[in-house]
Amino acid sequence: MIDLNEIKNLKKLSDWDMAKMIEFSENAAKELNVNTTQLRKFHGHISKIWHKYLMNKPVYLRDNAKFGKEIKDEIVFVKAYLAYQAGRQREIAKLQEILGIAIDRIQDQKDFEIFKKFYDSIVAYRRFSESQSQRGGSR
Repeated sequence: MIDLNEIKNLKKLSDWDMAKMIEFSENAAKELNVNTTQLRKFHGHISKIWHKYLMNKPVYLRDNAKFGKEIKDEIVFVKAYLAYQAGRQREIAKLQEILGIAIDRIQDQKDFEIFKKFYDSIVAYRRFSESQSQRGGSR
């Protein structure tokens, strides 16, 4: 069982030890009742924001206000999209809660980069978990 306090107790995502974040992602992926198709819906939104960030990263590193206006505002909007989807599909509620807490901990560029790694690791472990279930095996 994942402990959401692990994320809630962080001031910012970049305070999270990478090994602990990966372990949390793996455990969360096992607990989530979503398939990779559902995760991919959010992946499109997050990837679009990520690519915009990469294209303008030098500017954002110099100007945190610009980062906040152009990137952080967009990633915060993902919370609303998650809420909408959770309202339509209850199995997304846990993902909404996890990502919502993580998004609230994004304060700067480094936090956003950690969030992207966190999300990608959840997707990867969820895909792995699905493939193990289809084969009848477990880890």
